[in-house]
Amino acid sequence: MTWDSDSPESRRFTYLAIDNYAAGKQAAILLAEALEGKGKVAVLTGVPGGLNLEQRVAGFSDGLQAYPELSIVATVASNEDISRGVQGVEEVMQAHPDLRGWFFAGMWPLFADRGAMPLWEAASHAGTLKTVAFDTLPLELELLRDGYLEALIGQKYWGWGADSIQILYDYLVHQREFPPTIDTGMDIVTRRNVDTMITMWQANDFTMPLPPP
Repeated sequence: MTWDSDSPESRRFTYLAIDNYAAGKQAAILLAEALEGKGKVAVLTGVPGGLNLEQRVAGFSDGLQAYPELSIVATVASNEDISRGVQGVEEVMQAHPDLRGWFFAGMWPLFADRGAMPLWEAASHAGTLKTVAFDTLPLELELLRDGYLEALIGQKYWGWGADSIQILYDYLVHQREFPPTIDTGMDIVTRRNVDTMITMWQANDFTMPLPPP
């Protein structure tokens, strides 16, 4: 089986993951609402051609079609490298000083130390720039709580391990059949429910309900 990133032409019997296209569309809605449907935005992705990332970006782009006064002015490929991500974000910020929003299809530049993206950080902290990013790792939760991020799209990390093992066991031992794709659903984290997600990580317990965003 595959999880997180698919290999649809392989012999895998099922694929366990978030619906990346739908998650990208949700990111567009969250960013559009934060920007009141107006302004210039940019996109950060990883390795060009990565299926899961391409689906996220496609969903985001399609989601923005409902907001004609929002436009994508730049797309940066970080190749999943922290330094290249940082450089790409800052170059776009410099080229478009009136930029109002970012969609990070992954969290690569956020791994950098604070201070590494001064233009992005200053605009984010001032509230003139809004960023919606993928993943809900502790580092991002802190950035969201501190006002640098607007919203996060979370994947079911615990399930990638626990659910995958259970699925494999049931498939091999009980000959149970599974659909070609299993949608795990997504977590949407904002400042309204970030404290609960932080508690989940601290307790290593992702079974507790996440309040609405």
